[in-house]
Amino acid sequence: MLSGAETVSEIQTRVRPDRGLLGAFGYPRCADASVIQQTLDASTEATVASLEAALAKVRLKQSQRHEVSSAVPEQIRVDIDLSALPIGKHAEGAKKGYVAKKQNTYTRQLARLVCGETQEIFSNQLYPGDTRSDAVFKTMLGKLETVLTLDRVAKRSRVRLRFDAGFGTDANINYALWRGFQLIGKMYTSRRIQKLVATVEEWVSVPTRKGVRGREAGWVKQPHRYARRTVQVAVRTPKKDGTWSYAVLVSTDINATLEELLLEYDQRSGAPENSFAQDYQALSLRKYRKAGFIAQQVLLLLAELAHNLMIWMKTWFIEAVETPQDASEQTENSHRKARKMLQSRGLKRIRRDILAIPGKVCFEGKKVVGIRINPFYPLIQHVSTATKALFQHYGILV
Repeated sequence: MLSGAETVSEIQTRVRPDRGLLGAFGYPRCADASVIQQTLDASTEATVASLEAALAKVRLKQSQRHEVSSAVPEQIRVDIDLSALPIGKHAEGAKKGYVAKKQNTYTRQLARLVCGETQEIFSNQLYPGDTRSDAVFKTMLGKLETVLTLDRVAKRSRVRLRFDAGFGTDANINYALWRGFQLIGKMYTSRRIQKLVATVEEWVSVPTRKGVRGREAGWVKQPHRYARRTVQVAVRTPKKDGTWSYAVLVSTDINATLEELLLEYDQRSGAPENSFAQDYQALSLRKYRKAGFIAQQVLLLLAELAHNLMIWMKTWFIEAVETPQDASEQTENSHRKARKMLQSRGLKRIRRDILAIPGKVCFEGKKVVGIRINPFYPLIQHVSTATKALFQHYGILV
């Protein structure tokens, strides 16, 4: 996936001939694509469980900044969302489900938990195509508790869930509150929304993050009662026909202002969708299709690892250029430009512009000692600055 292969069969041309890539990971050769296909098809529920446990250990080791502790006051924002993965109608779990702008499409549904700040994936889970958002909420929270080791209420209170209206049923919100989570999300019930909106005494103009004006919000004076105390905000947005579209936000942050709550939910808007979109482009996620349901789940877990690896790689490069050993003005300037280049790139351009640079890997025995990069590469100055800064800590010459 990181080499740019869009199907398992492309292993034959992108991975198997690359002796330097295989040698860097300690492999003398790569399995044939047909053998890898057979391995995926032979996967069982036990395979999925062990792979999920391994990914949780890797994530905990590489991403210590997001380890949840009851002693640390900072909260981790976790976004939950569902996305369709179209598939042939004869595949396991293929059902007619919702796909934007496409009717009567056979699909599966991919549920995902994403870190709001870094876009790291905490968990992926595949479901049949007719699965609705509200049906996966409790299961995904259980996975989140396992992945982040949320074994106490004090830890769960450090996690702030953000979700859209599809997840915001009474049962789901109460479940999250009973478990001790913090949350902000949209309410599901449309009839109740009209009743709550009628209690708003004052509407305040609240522009969106993109600067679009016309949206208004107000405090619900008679909020719906949940398992714990919450505050509720009614939001109305003008439609083209001159009427209003209404929604109600539910939040456990009883001290936040109206603007703060709207801003926090706006920051969620697009975050999980962006996570899906980057994987569809950078990893060709929708092109990895297996007829077997479990085999597809294994592929999705491997894509989760590839997604997180690129995010961590980007962080490693940025951290390396932020602390240059040479304090000269020229070095600081080149590091600043390299950092700006890295920060502006999403996962697709990280994989395409950095991970696929033509060059050579130099070995002494089985140890990587050097990397030679093509000097005519368009981004060579910034890329070489970043790679030199990162690999010098490992004794690798660039």
